[in-house]
Amino acid sequence: MGKITVNAPVDKVFEAVSDLARHAGWAAHSVDISSEMDGPVAVGHKYSSNKSGGKRDWITITDFVPNERVGFHVVMPNKWELDWQISVSPAGDGTSVEARAGSLRSLRSWPP
Repeated sequence: MGKITVNAPVDKVFEAVSDLARHAGWAAHSVDISSEMDGPVAVGHKYSSNKSGGKRDWITITDFVPNERVGFHVVMPNKWELDWQISVSPAGDGTSVEARAGSLRSLRSWPP
């Protein structure tokens, strides 16, 4: 989806992007994401988001390599699903951040 360079160290950037509850602090769109579990972020950690017209998206961490990448799977209220990956890497004095969306698919048959 996009790639930017942030003027901050890799560990601080990864800390910000890997905890999806902090997403609203840096996202370009309005979203409110809440952790549904206690404890540190890891594969299997669950979140919910209310950006879809008051109905919740359900989000699960699917990949987590500290200071490198975080992947997550989103199930939307309409039952569509989307996979995301956010990667970070050193870039001079800052950090390169790349966000990529995977395939969008539906849990129901298409066309209806």
